Amino acid sequence: MTDSTTENKEKGKQEQDKIVRKLLENKKEIIHFVDKFFRYKIREKDIERYNGKFVTSYGFKVRESDIIYKIKNTEIYIIIEHQSTVDYKMPKRMCEYCICLIDSRQTSKSKFYRAPLIFPIVLSTSKTIWDAPLTIIQEEDSNYGFPALNYPIYNLVDIQKVTTKELLEDRMGLTLAMALEKQKTKEELEKVIEFVIKRRINEYEANCLKIILENSSKIRNELGEEIGKYKKIMEGDGDMSNFEELYVELLEDKYNKGINQGAEQIIKQMIKNKMEDKEIIKITNISRKDLKRLKLEVEGSKIA
Repeated sequence: MTDSTTENKEKGKQEQDKIVRKLLENKKEIIHFVDKFFRYKIREKDIERYNGKFVTSYGFKVRESDIIYKIKNTEIYIIIEHQSTVDYKMPKRMCEYCICLIDSRQTSKSKFYRAPLIFPIVLSTSKTIWDAPLTIIQEEDSNYGFPALNYPIYNLVDIQKVTTKELLEDRMGLTLAMALEKQKTKEELEKVIEFVIKRRINEYEANCLKIILENSSKIRNELGEEIGKYKKIMEGDGDMSNFEELYVELLEDKYNKGINQGAEQIIKQMIKNKMEDKEIIKITNISRKDLKRLKLEVEGSKIA
């Protein structure tokens, strides 16, 4: 594997982690996620973020989980660890997270101390089915009859075992991100994006999609060449929603290479010659936003 391939994979992993973290900063997402996949009902007012960094009492080594939420006024915690590839060390890692959390909460030396209740979750967006064990496995043929220890068992959400249709039905940010990440080809990704564009999207979904688009180079790279296609789809509806306008603007801002000064002068001359906006856009592929800016500059120069 070349250095550039490894670097791109690592970059993609970091981007996915950032998207998941940003989306799960919203309590609505964690509440819906736990309800959808585990059928636990939590009220928004009863949950709060918890510091995910722990310093172990053995060696002062820092352990940090992706996301930790706490049920208020209780010692109940939800740990969510996002993985874009299968990690066979996850049983040990999750065990460490649980021990560190228990250690950080053990402020009393009383014999009546009760350890916190921890609900550990692994969210896998790996392109392959997650086949790592859910807990630490011990040797059974050489234990001399000693009973096996009960290590923590983490709960798994594997996008490879959830259909795209099920994910898109939720109309939530995290499930939308999971649906997009699940697609393996450009054609599959385009199909999901077109579906999202064509249905009516509320403001919350729009904000979630914006987070995904701003942080995913995978989607940027795939959609960069498709701006015109998506514009045509939207304009065919005859009535572009605020989100659809935002979507096109965001794509143009993020994926167009920009226009150099020489191109700007040519476009300004087109404006002075009173060419129609749609003709200028068709010829130069300039964004509406940049065209509007140049038109204002041309008008300003006339006044001066």
